[in-house]
Amino acid sequence: MDEYGTVKAFGKLRKVLMHRPYYEFDLVQDPSKWGFLAKPNKDKAAAEFDNLVDVLKQNRVDVHLVQTHRAPPPNLYYTRDLGVCTTNGLILANFRATYRQGEELYLRITADELGIPIFGEVRNVFFEGGDLVQIDDTTAAVGLERTSFGGYQEISEFVDIDLLPVPHREEFAHLDVVFNMVSEKLCVACTKALPSEFTDFLNGEKIEIIDITLEQEKELSADVLMLEPNKVIIGEECKAAIKALEQHGVDVIPVRLHELKKGKGGPGCLTFTLLRK
Repeated sequence: MDEYGTVKAFGKLRKVLMHRPYYEFDLVQDPSKWGFLAKPNKDKAAAEFDNLVDVLKQNRVDVHLVQTHRAPPPNLYYTRDLGVCTTNGLILANFRATYRQGEELYLRITADELGIPIFGEVRNVFFEGGDLVQIDDTTAAVGLERTSFGGYQEISEFVDIDLLPVPHREEFAHLDVVFNMVSEKLCVACTKALPSEFTDFLNGEKIEIIDITLEQEKELSADVLMLEPNKVIIGEECKAAIKALEQHGVDVIPVRLHELKKGKGGPGCLTFTLLRK
Protein backbone atom coordinates (compact mmCIF):
# COMPACT_ATOMS: atom_id res chain seq x y z
CA MET A 1 0.00 0.00 0.00
CA ASP A 2 1.56 3.29 -1.13
CA GLU A 3 0.11 5.50 1.59
CA TYR A 4 -1.32 4.80 5.00
CA GLY A 5 -2.13 6.49 8.28
CA THR A 6 -3.97 9.65 9.23
CA VAL A 7 -2.17 12.32 7.24
CA LYS A 8 -4.75 14.95 8.18
CA ALA A 9 -7.24 14.54 11.01
CA PHE A 10 -9.90 16.24 8.89
CA GLY A 11 -8.89 14.85 5.54
CA LYS A 12 -11.15 12.62 3.49
CA LEU A 13 -11.42 8.99 4.47
CA ARG A 14 -9.66 7.06 1.68
CA LYS A 15 -9.05 3.49 2.82
CA VAL A 16 -10.50 1.27 5.54
CA LEU A 17 -10.10 -2.26 6.80
CA MET A 18 -13.26 -4.24 7.53
CA HIS A 19 -14.39 -7.80 8.23
CA ARG A 20 -17.60 -9.26 6.82
CA PRO A 21 -19.18 -11.35 9.60
CA TYR A 22 -21.28 -14.41 8.95
CA TYR A 23 -20.70 -17.91 10.33
CA GLU A 24 -19.05 -16.64 13.53
CA PHE A 25 -22.44 -15.41 14.73
CA ASP A 26 -23.40 -19.08 15.12
CA LEU A 27 -21.07 -19.05 18.15
CA VAL A 28 -23.14 -16.39 19.91
CA GLN A 29 -25.45 -18.77 21.76
CA ASP A 30 -24.91 -16.84 24.98
CA PRO A 31 -24.66 -13.17 23.90
CA SER A 32 -23.35 -11.98 27.27
CA LYS A 33 -20.35 -14.31 26.91
CA TRP A 34 -19.23 -12.25 23.91
CA GLY A 35 -20.33 -8.82 25.14
CA PHE A 36 -23.33 -8.78 22.78
CA LEU A 37 -26.80 -7.43 23.49
CA ALA A 38 -28.37 -10.26 21.50
CA LYS A 39 -27.45 -12.79 18.83
CA PRO A 40 -27.39 -11.16 15.38
CA ASN A 41 -29.24 -12.74 12.48
CA LYS A 42 -26.26 -13.60 10.29
CA ASP A 43 -28.04 -13.12 6.95
CA LYS A 44 -29.49 -9.75 7.88
CA ALA A 45 -26.19 -8.68 9.44
CA ALA A 46 -24.29 -9.62 6.28
CA ALA A 47 -26.78 -7.63 4.18
CA GLU A 48 -26.29 -4.60 6.45
CA PHE A 49 -22.53 -4.97 6.14
CA ASP A 50 -22.69 -5.20 2.35
CA ASN A 51 -24.83 -2.07 2.22
CA LEU A 52 -22.35 -0.17 4.40
CA VAL A 53 -19.52 -1.24 2.10
CA ASP A 54 -21.52 -0.01 -0.89
CA VAL A 55 -22.04 3.36 0.80
CA LEU A 56 -18.32 3.65 1.50
CA LYS A 57 -17.40 2.77 -2.08
CA GLN A 58 -19.94 5.30 -3.39
CA ASN A 59 -18.01 7.86 -1.37
CA ARG A 60 -14.72 6.79 -2.94
CA VAL A 61 -13.44 4.87 0.07
CA ASP A 62 -11.37 1.77 -0.74
CA VAL A 63 -12.46 -1.16 1.41
CA HIS A 64 -9.95 -3.89 2.26
CA LEU A 65 -11.02 -7.02 4.11
CA VAL A 66 -9.27 -8.70 7.04
CA GLN A 67 -7.64 -11.96 6.07
CA THR A 68 -9.13 -14.86 8.05
CA HIS A 69 -7.52 -18.26 7.59
CA ARG A 70 -9.63 -19.94 10.25
CA ALA A 71 -13.01 -19.43 11.90
CA PRO A 72 -12.84 -15.88 13.29
CA PRO A 73 -14.19 -14.80 16.68
CA PRO A 74 -17.60 -13.04 16.75
CA ASN A 75 -16.25 -9.57 17.63
CA LEU A 76 -13.71 -9.36 14.82
CA TYR A 77 -16.08 -7.31 12.65
CA TYR A 78 -15.37 -4.40 14.99
CA THR A 79 -12.05 -3.88 13.23
CA ARG A 80 -11.55 -0.39 14.66
CA ASP A 81 -10.38 -2.00 17.90
CA LEU A 82 -7.52 -4.00 16.36
CA GLY A 83 -5.08 -1.14 16.72
CA VAL A 84 -4.10 2.09 14.98
CA CYS A 85 -2.62 2.84 11.56
CA THR A 86 -0.05 5.64 11.69
CA THR A 87 2.09 7.07 8.90
CA ASN A 88 4.91 4.93 10.36
CA GLY A 89 2.90 1.71 10.23
CA LEU A 90 0.48 -0.33 12.30
CA ILE A 91 0.30 -0.43 16.08
CA LEU A 92 -1.33 -3.63 17.35
CA ALA A 93 -3.82 -3.61 20.21
CA ASN A 94 -3.72 -5.78 23.32
CA PHE A 95 -7.28 -6.58 24.39
CA ARG A 96 -8.49 -6.49 27.97
CA ALA A 97 -11.66 -8.54 27.41
CA THR A 98 -10.80 -12.24 27.46
CA TYR A 99 -13.19 -13.00 24.60
CA ARG A 100 -11.33 -10.57 22.33
CA GLN A 101 -7.75 -11.48 23.18
CA GLY A 102 -5.79 -12.53 20.12
CA GLU A 103 -7.91 -10.65 17.57
CA GLU A 104 -4.97 -8.35 16.87
CA LEU A 105 -3.22 -11.31 15.21
CA TYR A 106 -5.62 -10.98 12.30
CA LEU A 107 -4.30 -7.46 11.76
CA ARG A 108 -0.75 -8.79 11.79
CA ILE A 109 -1.66 -11.36 9.12
CA THR A 110 -3.46 -8.77 6.99
CA ALA A 111 -0.56 -6.30 7.27
CA ASP A 112 1.59 -8.52 5.05
CA GLU A 113 -1.00 -8.47 2.28
CA LEU A 114 -1.47 -4.71 2.57
CA GLY A 115 2.25 -4.04 2.61
CA ILE A 116 2.06 -2.02 5.83
CA PRO A 117 4.81 -2.61 8.41
CA ILE A 118 4.16 -3.31 12.06
CA PHE A 119 5.49 -0.22 13.83
CA GLY A 120 4.62 -1.26 17.36
CA GLU A 121 2.51 -3.49 19.54
CA VAL A 122 1.20 -3.05 23.05
CA ARG A 123 2.16 -5.81 25.49
CA ASN A 124 1.56 -6.55 29.18
CA VAL A 125 -0.82 -3.57 29.45
CA PHE A 126 -4.10 -2.97 27.60
CA PHE A 127 -4.86 -0.79 24.59
CA GLU A 128 -7.81 -1.10 22.18
CA GLY A 129 -8.04 0.94 18.99
CA GLY A 130 -11.56 2.20 19.60
CA ASP A 131 -10.23 4.18 22.53
CA LEU A 132 -8.09 6.52 20.42
CA VAL A 133 -10.07 9.38 18.86
CA GLN A 134 -8.15 12.10 17.06
CA ILE A 135 -9.24 15.66 17.89
CA ASP A 136 -6.99 17.53 15.45
CA ASP A 137 -3.64 17.09 13.71
CA THR A 138 -1.69 17.33 16.95
CA THR A 139 -4.00 15.91 19.63
CA ALA A 140 -6.00 12.76 20.30
CA ALA A 141 -8.04 11.51 23.24
CA VAL A 142 -7.53 8.04 24.69
CA GLY A 143 -10.41 6.47 26.56
CA LEU A 144 -9.62 4.70 29.81
CA GLU A 145 -11.91 1.78 30.50
CA ARG A 146 -10.86 -1.13 28.32
CA THR A 147 -7.55 0.66 27.73
CA SER A 148 -5.46 0.82 30.90
CA PHE A 149 -3.43 3.82 32.02
CA GLY A 150 -0.33 1.77 31.24
CA GLY A 151 -1.70 1.23 27.74
CA TYR A 152 -2.22 4.96 27.37
CA GLN A 153 1.39 5.54 28.43
CA GLU A 154 2.71 2.89 26.04
CA ILE A 155 0.72 4.09 23.03
CA SER A 156 2.07 7.59 23.71
CA GLU A 157 5.53 6.26 22.87
CA PHE A 158 4.39 5.11 19.40
CA VAL A 159 2.61 8.25 18.17
CA ASP A 160 3.95 11.73 17.51
CA ILE A 161 0.88 13.61 18.75
CA ASP A 162 -0.26 14.66 22.21
CA LEU A 163 -2.63 12.25 23.95
CA LEU A 164 -5.26 13.14 26.54
CA PRO A 165 -6.38 10.40 28.97
CA VAL A 166 -10.18 10.37 29.20
CA PRO A 167 -11.85 8.02 31.73
CA HIS A 168 -15.43 7.24 30.75
CA ARG A 169 -18.42 5.27 32.00
CA GLU A 170 -17.71 1.56 32.00
CA GLU A 171 -20.90 0.50 30.19
CA PHE A 172 -19.43 2.06 27.04
CA ALA A 173 -16.51 -0.15 26.10
CA HIS A 174 -14.62 2.39 23.99
CA LEU A 175 -14.33 6.15 23.72
CA ASP A 176 -15.38 6.12 20.04
CA VAL A 177 -18.86 4.98 21.12
CA VAL A 178 -19.47 8.21 23.04
CA PHE A 179 -17.26 10.81 21.33
CA ASN A 180 -16.37 11.59 17.71
CA MET A 181 -15.30 14.64 15.75
CA VAL A 182 -17.52 15.79 12.89
CA SER A 183 -15.48 18.78 11.70
CA GLU A 184 -12.67 20.93 13.08
CA LYS A 185 -14.92 22.72 15.55
CA LEU A 186 -17.86 20.31 15.91
CA CYS A 187 -18.21 16.96 17.66
CA VAL A 188 -20.89 14.57 18.86
CA ALA A 189 -20.53 13.40 22.44
CA CYS A 190 -22.53 11.84 25.24
CA THR A 191 -21.27 14.26 27.89
CA LYS A 192 -22.97 12.29 30.68
CA ALA A 193 -20.52 9.48 29.93
CA LEU A 194 -17.44 11.71 29.96
CA PRO A 195 -15.54 13.57 32.69
CA SER A 196 -16.24 17.29 33.00
CA GLU A 197 -12.52 17.99 32.57
CA PHE A 198 -12.70 16.66 29.02
CA THR A 199 -15.81 18.62 28.04
CA ASP A 200 -14.15 21.69 29.58
CA PHE A 201 -11.15 21.03 27.34
CA LEU A 202 -13.40 20.82 24.25
CA ASN A 203 -15.13 24.04 25.24
CA GLY A 204 -11.75 25.70 25.76
CA GLU A 205 -10.80 24.68 22.23
CA LYS A 206 -14.07 26.25 21.03
CA ILE A 207 -15.30 22.87 19.78
CA GLU A 208 -19.09 22.84 19.74
CA ILE A 209 -20.65 19.71 21.21
CA ILE A 210 -23.79 18.07 19.86
CA ASP A 211 -24.77 16.50 23.15
CA ILE A 212 -26.23 13.00 23.03
CA THR A 213 -28.34 11.95 26.00
CA LEU A 214 -27.81 8.61 27.74
CA GLU A 215 -31.18 7.51 26.37
CA GLN A 216 -30.14 8.40 22.81
CA GLU A 217 -26.82 6.67 23.36
CA LYS A 218 -28.66 3.36 23.67
CA GLU A 219 -28.87 3.63 19.87
CA LEU A 220 -25.13 4.49 19.73
CA SER A 221 -25.97 7.97 18.46
CA ALA A 222 -22.46 9.35 19.08
CA ASP A 223 -20.83 6.49 17.16
CA VAL A 224 -20.53 8.16 13.75
CA LEU A 225 -18.00 7.73 10.96
CA MET A 226 -16.66 10.97 9.47
CA LEU A 227 -16.13 10.60 5.73
CA GLU A 228 -14.87 14.17 5.52
CA PRO A 229 -15.55 17.33 7.54
CA ASN A 230 -19.32 17.79 7.96
CA LYS A 231 -20.18 14.49 6.28
CA VAL A 232 -20.88 11.40 8.39
CA ILE A 233 -22.38 7.92 8.35
CA ILE A 234 -24.71 7.10 11.25
CA GLY A 235 -27.23 4.39 12.17
CA GLU A 236 -30.63 5.22 10.70
CA GLU A 237 -32.42 4.73 14.02
CA CYS A 238 -30.55 7.67 15.61
CA LYS A 239 -33.32 10.11 14.74
CA ALA A 240 -32.56 12.86 17.28
CA ALA A 241 -28.84 12.85 16.47
CA ILE A 242 -29.53 12.93 12.73
CA LYS A 243 -31.80 15.94 13.18
CA ALA A 244 -29.23 17.75 15.34
CA LEU A 245 -26.41 17.04 12.88
CA GLU A 246 -28.46 18.28 9.95
CA GLN A 247 -29.36 21.44 11.88
CA HIS A 248 -25.62 22.07 12.16
CA GLY A 249 -25.23 21.76 8.40
CA VAL A 250 -23.81 18.24 8.42
CA ASP A 251 -24.41 15.95 5.44
CA VAL A 252 -25.77 12.79 7.09
CA ILE A 253 -25.90 9.35 5.49
CA PRO A 254 -28.15 7.07 7.57
CA VAL A 255 -27.58 3.32 7.20
CA ARG A 256 -29.38 0.34 8.70
CA LEU A 257 -27.24 -1.40 11.33
CA HIS A 258 -29.89 -3.07 13.49
CA GLU A 259 -28.26 -6.51 13.53
CA LEU A 260 -24.64 -5.35 13.50
CA LYS A 261 -25.25 -3.08 16.50
CA LYS A 262 -26.14 -6.08 18.65
CA GLY A 263 -22.41 -6.30 19.33
CA LYS A 264 -22.59 -2.76 20.84
CA GLY A 265 -20.86 -0.81 18.09
CA GLY A 266 -21.80 1.47 15.19
CA PRO A 267 -20.23 2.56 11.88
CA GLY A 268 -17.07 3.94 13.46
CA CYS A 269 -16.43 0.64 15.24
CA LEU A 270 -16.91 -1.30 12.01
CA THR A 271 -14.13 0.50 10.14
CA PHE A 272 -10.39 0.59 10.78
CA THR A 273 -8.88 3.67 9.15
CA LEU A 274 -5.98 2.83 6.85
CA LEU A 275 -5.72 6.22 5.17
CA ARG A 276 -7.20 9.65 5.77
CA LYS A 277 -5.72 12.59 3.85
